[in-house]
Amino acid sequence: MGDACKLGACTPVSVTVCNDATPCTDDYCDAAKPGGCATTANTAECTIAGGCTAFDQCAASKCTPGSKLRYFEKQLGVAGLNERAYGIAALPDGGAVLVGASANAYKSQGGLSDTAIWRVSKAGDVVWEKVESLSSDDMAHTAALAPDGKLLVAGFGLNGFGMWLAKYDGGGKKEWIGKTDDGGYPTASAIVTRTVVGGPQHVVCGIYWDGSNAYARLAYFNEKGGFMLATKWNGGPANSVHGGHMECRDIVSPGDGTLMWAGWTNDVVGSNPFAFADRNAIIVPVDTGWGVYDKNTVARFGGTGDDAFYALAAVKGPVPGWFGAGYTASKGAGKQDAWLVRLDAGLKVVWDATLGEGGDDQFWQVRALPDGGAVAVGSFVASGPTLPFLLIARYSAAGTKVWHTGGGSGGDYHERFDVALTGDNDLLVAGVFAPKGSKDQAVFQRMAPFGQAACTVCGKLDYATCDDGDYCSNDTCDAGDGTCTHVAMAGLTCTDDNACTASDACSNGACVPGATVLCDDKNPCTTETCDKVKGCSYTTMKDGVECGSGLVCKVGKCGVM
Repeated sequence: MGDACKLGACTPVSVTVCNDATPCTDDYCDAAKPGGCATTANTAECTIAGGCTAFDQCAASKCTPGSKLRYFEKQLGVAGLNERAYGIAALPDGGAVLVGASANAYKSQGGLSDTAIWRVSKAGDVVWEKVESLSSDDMAHTAALAPDGKLLVAGFGLNGFGMWLAKYDGGGKKEWIGKTDDGGYPTASAIVTRTVVGGPQHVVCGIYWDGSNAYARLAYFNEKGGFMLATKWNGGPANSVHGGHMECRDIVSPGDGTLMWAGWTNDVVGSNPFAFADRNAIIVPVDTGWGVYDKNTVARFGGTGDDAFYALAAVKGPVPGWFGAGYTASKGAGKQDAWLVRLDAGLKVVWDATLGEGGDDQFWQVRALPDGGAVAVGSFVASGPTLPFLLIARYSAAGTKVWHTGGGSGGDYHERFDVALTGDNDLLVAGVFAPKGSKDQAVFQRMAPFGQAACTVCGKLDYATCDDGDYCSNDTCDAGDGTCTHVAMAGLTCTDDNACTASDACSNGACVPGATVLCDDKNPCTTETCDKVKGCSYTTMKDGVECGSGLVCKVGKCGVM
């Protein structure tokens, strides 16, 4: 384009770039065409604006909606069996692998609980599934992708089997399995791969229970599945017999060969080896070696109640740091509230947030989002003898709750144990669902983290726009017509955001204030006031004010004149 003569020859000045910004055409330059550009229609995969359908496809130079919904919830496994999905790993093709347990499963393979693995497509269809009996009682708890793209699965088995780590190819064929072979009652909670001298090293974080003490444990495996070493600690000195309980629940690698793991500990009180203090949430840095336990390296979080971390994630975005997630009984509105903590790079608290419904609530997993915020999944329990409802919540980088959802009704059981992000930031969630009176069913759920469009427009399980922000309503989105339903809940503990009322409770879908807080310190030389935000406050009267017959106030106390 713009060719010019130079030294008696016609010389090109610039190259024409052909791009009509349409993904459904291949663009190229044709010297015979006016302007030099031409296009050919293709059949590439594309995405309709709003993103509510899966497998959108180019046809006749336009993006045509796919036949399946992008956001859905599906049950896996065999109906009538107790099956659960505890862990999930996102795959590059938009699908996922879920791992968990199947009780008394396929053709009586011999276990009270067997290891279950499901490979699902982007649309939630089962590509393959495996149920393996590794010991008399075993299950898988967590999954991750190895550096070569193959699948790592970790779990535990009883009767001397111990913690185990297995590797599978894309078709579900097991390439190897490594195990600790040390008995006890182990649990595998998370997997991380780090690069060390000699190649990749896979580290499984978990718990070792010997019948008396719970120990945090890291088990190390080489890239061929060879078991290398297992370390364990409790709340006392390294490898002590007594000294408190400690659990490792999640582990990450910052990328420099070091590790960081999160969990909880409770220390021994006094000289009694079986008297324990309240739990503290902890984060423990591990160097490039074997992570010898040192009390001075443990960062503790929480207050006077039981507090624990179940999950840990490195913050994404320009401000580095960490997210710890679990539960707290030291703050919040409930008996035990789901708890999300934002930490800076030095493990100092930046902000924390609680979410609860009056019963025992917790976050089981947290994942960092590209905007600097996070999404966490778990369960909440309303006040009274009710089963858990699922809990999924998204928070901004500043700690504001963007949305949350709960699903369930009286007698049903819902819980979500793990969440992963796809390449386009959809949420892939693993958990369990059991209708009232029925057995557990493994659940796979795909949903949008950023709100998508309005539920009635986008439709299909768009929880973000169905959440009315009211704790006293159960919000659902109909998978058939995309409409939102808000069911009033009664009897749940709530807060009317007024510190001058107590025992607030839901009634007909609204939070009704409880009894007025009586601010009375029994001191006639103070005046009592109640502020909606700060609660009770007491102001000392001036000296000389009469406070009774022959009595006056002096330095805030009533005495003889």
